[in-house]
Amino acid sequence: MINIKSEKTAIAVTLFLAFMIGTQASADVYDDAVADSIRPAEDTERDAGRRPADILRFFEVSAGQTVVDLSSGGGYYTRPIASIVGSDGKVIAQNGAGRMNDERKAGLEAMYATYGNIEMDLQPQAQLAMPDNSVDAVFAFLIVHHWHFNEDQGEMTPSGSVDSYANILRMLKPGGTFGIIEHLAPEGLSREASAALHRAPAATIKSDLADAGFVLAAESDLLADHPEDDISAGWGDGATPRGQTQRFVHLYRKPAN
Repeated sequence: MINIKSEKTAIAVTLFLAFMIGTQASADVYDDAVADSIRPAEDTERDAGRRPADILRFFEVSAGQTVVDLSSGGGYYTRPIASIVGSDGKVIAQNGAGRMNDERKAGLEAMYATYGNIEMDLQPQAQLAMPDNSVDAVFAFLIVHHWHFNEDQGEMTPSGSVDSYANILRMLKPGGTFGIIEHLAPEGLSREASAALHRAPAATIKSDLADAGFVLAAESDLLADHPEDDISAGWGDGATPRGQTQRFVHLYRKPAN
């Protein structure tokens, strides 16, 4: 005689274990991408202060996505993103042409070739030419403190940044992600004063992004637990060690409609 109650319990346990195994496998892709042996030692040495696996998990990077990594520098985030999106995805590593000398460009191209899904783009942000509604996520990590102030325009969102935000909104798919990480400045500090510190007030960036048409979907304190960081002092002047600033982490969405 079949014990229906026991059979239902066994099915429930099986389904639960399958769910947990699937969840764990999904979560491990972030840790695996960061643990990839191809990453340079200079990158892995910065991981403790940047928590890249947790950050990319928060921003919901996933297989098959098309991702734009703005001001990608030496590819610290580009490489693990490429591992996560996989062969069905693509990463556009953007840098301003003036910051990319021929030697550095050649070195990055050689390393990126190993992944097979990374494209370098040396156009300014406002001129990136991805098709409308074609990109799943755009990331601007530790760069918007350069975007929120222009000496000639004073205490308003610089026109060049307005153009960049408009271009990002254009290329993102409806519901797509715009992720920002930035060194925190005291709230209420002027654009000019915070830019001089190489920081930005979180409320200022929220206002700029709302004006640009983005919706703030989530915030994280993953990089906020650094009480030793004096947010009224200039970052980069030696007062706060690299990777130990208080940083805000914002996930914005392009409206679905």
